[in-house]
Amino acid sequence: MLKSTSRFWQSGNRIIDIAVLVVVLAMVFIGSSIPMDGIPNSNIFNYDKVIHLVEYLVVGLALFCSVRHSRRMHGSFRLLPFAGDKGKVIAFILIGGLLWAISDEVHQSFVGRDCSGLDLVADFCGLVLAALMHLTGTIKTAME
Repeated sequence: MLKSTSRFWQSGNRIIDIAVLVVVLAMVFIGSSIPMDGIPNSNIFNYDKVIHLVEYLVVGLALFCSVRHSRRMHGSFRLLPFAGDKGKVIAFILIGGLLWAISDEVHQSFVGRDCSGLDLVADFCGLVLAALMHLTGTIKTAME
């Protein structure tokens, strides 16, 4: 039983990967929807940039995992037609993640929070860490 479960996760399930991505992006959106006065006082929020970095590391990993099946899809439709090109996949993930981060910062300004350039830098650093994990083979992605 354990072996078949392990094989299920190793082979990757496209629906689960995309569902995880949707859940991660929804959590980022919900977290950004909390007004500043609704955030409890805690020492953990003193590490705001670290939280942003880790948050977007998870976003980047979810993005990489969600496109890992594109190269193996049959038929004329592929999620990413350039999935065989590692550089293009990384550029797509970095640009897509950065656009999400920008929209997240703008969204925060509508709920009474700051739209911070430094938060955006921390978000992008998290995405770059995910890309480095992809390049070093730490995660299995579209290039499997």
